[in-house]
Amino acid sequence: MSVLDQFFAENTTSVHLQQDYFIRRKWWKPGEWKLETLEEETSKEFLMKIIDDIYIEISDDDRSFCEIDRKYSKVLQLGNYRIVVVLPPVSDCVEITIVRPLTRLTFEDYNLSEELVNLISENSKWILVAGSPGEGKTTFAQALVDFYSAQGKIVKTIESPRDLQVGNDVTQYSFSYAPHSEIRDILLLSRPDYSIYDEVRNPEDFQLYKDLRLTGIWLVWVTHATKPVNAIQRLIGIVEMGIIPEVVDTIFFIKWGKIDSTYILRHTVKVPHGMMSDDLARPVIEILDFFSNKVKYEIYSYWEEVVTIPIDEEKDAAAASKKAPLLKYAKSFVEDFIYSKYNFHILVEMKSERNVTLYCSDANKGKLIWKWWETIMQTEKELGFNISVRDINDLEKQQFLPETNFKRTNKKELCLEFGKDMAGEVAYLVSGNKMKTFAIDSRWMITIRNNKDINIINGAGSFWVVL
Repeated sequence: MSVLDQFFAENTTSVHLQQDYFIRRKWWKPGEWKLETLEEETSKEFLMKIIDDIYIEISDDDRSFCEIDRKYSKVLQLGNYRIVVVLPPVSDCVEITIVRPLTRLTFEDYNLSEELVNLISENSKWILVAGSPGEGKTTFAQALVDFYSAQGKIVKTIESPRDLQVGNDVTQYSFSYAPHSEIRDILLLSRPDYSIYDEVRNPEDFQLYKDLRLTGIWLVWVTHATKPVNAIQRLIGIVEMGIIPEVVDTIFFIKWGKIDSTYILRHTVKVPHGMMSDDLARPVIEILDFFSNKVKYEIYSYWEEVVTIPIDEEKDAAAASKKAPLLKYAKSFVEDFIYSKYNFHILVEMKSERNVTLYCSDANKGKLIWKWWETIMQTEKELGFNISVRDINDLEKQQFLPETNFKRTNKKELCLEFGKDMAGEVAYLVSGNKMKTFAIDSRWMITIRNNKDINIINGAGSFWVVL
């Protein structure tokens, strides 16, 4: 029995002893914290006696040790207890804080889905465990240690201080008596299958984690964060943005002792969400929800800053639905305006309320750019839009309806049926570098009777209709 047992009751997770003040105990149950103040006060002599008794117990226990031994502050490990002692003049009085793990959960206690078990055991090699203080990050990391060890893997931990409760087959390393460079060399030479890096805090920790990951060691690291994305943001500025997905591929966010959310990282080159021009494409880190595969955040460089943008697809879709009638009217207005100005049809795509892309055949594109560019600039002023001109073949193919939808009624007629909601709309028939416009009639059909158009279509071998 330890001298510290007298201060702990069921569900007590920490005890706070302060000279000439009441004993305080913090206890926890799922969903609730509570601070309890006892009537008993502690004197300096009482606290110094407790410290002496702790040292005696440590000397008699091979598994207990002095983690950090400074003149006026000490971190001790006595069995399951982690003790922080602070003495004057670092503090204004003698203070002892004692923390113990409240529960030790097995991997099975988390009742993870088959997808998550496969992610942890097979598909994810660089796991980040994040959460607020006291939410159960270390408890989950400890369960991962037991899980990997039960699979016959060589597992080592990096802790400062060492407070994971692990089996004798797991070696625990600490920075208290070895610098980061020495721990790095030890791990590289000892070749563990998995390393658990508990409490990554300062730049040296992040740099060591990056070095170990890039050498190929499979890593799990634990850090404080109020949201999953905050943990990734802590890497920015310490680890180059371009290699963040190479050092972290999975985030487990822990809340109230459970996995609250799971995210995966993906590196891609794209136009960031909310931007319209293709010229703004850049490397983007996407943070996706593991189960829905929906992007929740994007991280990218904007000028000299690195920005993190939350993505709410449902909110964006609702906003786009409200704007749809206005954009449809603006699209029709621009089409009519351009036709009246230049006497040929173009396809208009409204990128936003102010950005418009004009798609036309290669010949007409050349006319717009080289012959009438000053007129286009004047048109921008007249309409209040930013206009860009693209070749019709640059359109994304998902906007096209393929040739197989056409019905050839006879050699002189070509028909295409649409849905009933399309009556009165305009469709653009694209063949090679040529484009023609057709109105969808009240029968929801386009009927092509012009022999020249039919011959062009037949000769092209393929054609598209853009709606």
